[in-house]
Amino acid sequence: MERSELELPVVPHRLGPLRPATLLARPNRYVAQVAFDNTTAWAHVPDPGRLPDLMWPGNTVYIAPNIGAHYKTSYTLFLARAPEPPHILVSVDTQAPNRLAAALLAAGFLQDGSDPWTIRREVTYGHSRFDFQLARAQEQLILEVKSVTLALSGVAYFPDAPTARGTKHLQTLSRLARRGMRTAVLFVVQRSDAGEIRPNTSTDPAFAKALASAQRAGVELYGVRFRVELEGFHLEQTVPVRP
Repeated sequence: MERSELELPVVPHRLGPLRPATLLARPNRYVAQVAFDNTTAWAHVPDPGRLPDLMWPGNTVYIAPNIGAHYKTSYTLFLARAPEPPHILVSVDTQAPNRLAAALLAAGFLQDGSDPWTIRREVTYGHSRFDFQLARAQEQLILEVKSVTLALSGVAYFPDAPTARGTKHLQTLSRLARRGMRTAVLFVVQRSDAGEIRPNTSTDPAFAKALASAQRAGVELYGVRFRVELEGFHLEQTVPVRP
């Protein structure tokens, strides 16, 4: 592992302040029932993954009230405690990695001392949409960002549920790389207890195969780890991706 050379201020959560609650149930992927102050409420769960180590009845989670009439629940569930000591905070906010990636790019991530990139979000190539397009002079780089929340014994795994969309992204990036375009995937680990990132082969062998193929095709693979606190995200280290 290498400590990041970038200086990045704390990136706050997109809603707040966060308050603790007890998870009672998760009747479907996007909704959880929580209890606090002798009352119960429904909270939106941004991450539709299985999250078996985080979303279990009785676990401590952290929620924030939703603002706006478009929400179907009163709260959003942002964080959960890991089951093993020291019970670190883990973010389940799938919108956070793109915000963190944008902050990293603004701080100089992927800059190499030449002309700065012009950055666009949400660009489409073929039938796939990617998170960022970086362009300068005659060069461009397509960057896809992936959220990582599952970790076991110091290793972060992606995905925690089968992702046909993620496999499609890798296949498209591989095709673009073979044509000479620079492409990359950034895995954002939203917890502080992982020293490397690996594909979750047992859960999604197709993604694991596509990741190895992408590396051979020249797709650049990056990993970065953030420590999660109630006030926001603290950049910690870059971590290797091992297909």
